[in-house]
Amino acid sequence: MGAPKQNPGHAPGADLARPEAGVITKVDGKRVHIEGQDEVVRSRGKARITLRRNGRVSIQGVEVESSAVGNHRIKGGTVGIN
Repeated sequence: MGAPKQNPGHAPGADLARPEAGVITKVDGKRVHIEGQDEVVRSRGKARITLRRNGRVSIQGVEVESSAVGNHRIKGGTVGIN
């Protein structure tokens, strides 16, 4: 993905659309919304998160950590550990 591109002509809260790339981005200072037609991939080094149109989410990394102060629930039709 690389470094974010500067958008000097766009005010915070503006919708930024690039229909030719099939990407819609909204930034409002509190939330960043990125939508791709088939999938959205965020990667850095050996870490990668992929969100697919069919609802599949893939998280890959050398180590993956998940923590919670309160309840930590894992739900699924089946849950496989190792």
